[in-house]
Amino acid sequence: MDLGVLKLLVYGLNFLFSFLGLSLEEGVMVNSKERDPDSSSEGGRRMRSLNQPPNVLFIVADDLENMMSVDISERLNHIYDMYSSWNDVSWHNSNINSPALESLAAEGVLLDQYYVMPTCTPSRVAMMTGKYPYKVGRQHMYIKPLMPAGLPVNVQIMPQYFKQAGYTTHAVGKWHLGFCHQNYTPTFRGFDTFYGFYLGSQDYYFHTKEYYDDRGYDFRLNEKILRGPEVEGKYSTDLFVN
Repeated sequence: MDLGVLKLLVYGLNFLFSFLGLSLEEGVMVNSKERDPDSSSEGGRRMRSLNQPPNVLFIVADDLENMMSVDISERLNHIYDMYSSWNDVSWHNSNINSPALESLAAEGVLLDQYYVMPTCTPSRVAMMTGKYPYKVGRQHMYIKPLMPAGLPVNVQIMPQYFKQAGYTTHAVGKWHLGFCHQNYTPTFRGFDTFYGFYLGSQDYYFHTKEYYDDRGYDFRLNEKILRGPEVEGKYSTDLFVN
């Protein structure tokens, strides 16, 4: 197993036990045959919790930047800040209204000293694989609409590990890890369902992507193109939430 994947799994286990109010050592003890606590005790409740693992939700937000709230001269002097998302969430900036995200952040884990690649695809590759993107040849740039490329199919990724652990897996929103062959697409990479778009961006209402002189429709339900009154003309974010 790759060291990066191993670290990801260890971090996941530590998070799971932390979520349950246990240390890793205590978690092993609760699972051992040496302890058989009464089901009404705190230990019994913890054992039931371990037998019913929590839901896990990963949220990836692209291109969060709040440079328009900064004076133009400051923006020119600190152009590198356009890659910073620190000020684009309500728990850091009272001018931003994001109550749902703030609630999730308060109940979950904030990665507030976490560094990612400056573009979409490499960051997604790192999160999905637990590897540096250069390890799988996806370090250079995002995948363009007509680029015959993707996350290599011989690399096991996060939803496949979750499937092995007994989870059902779902992806909603943007994929951007390749679609030139069906084997690159979400439901062939470990996700049970997919609702969203394959490319890096789309029109919020028409669900299309313009690329030079071409325009293509990109809204999917699993492997099928999703059209009809239930999605056409509807705001993408509302569709994803509902």
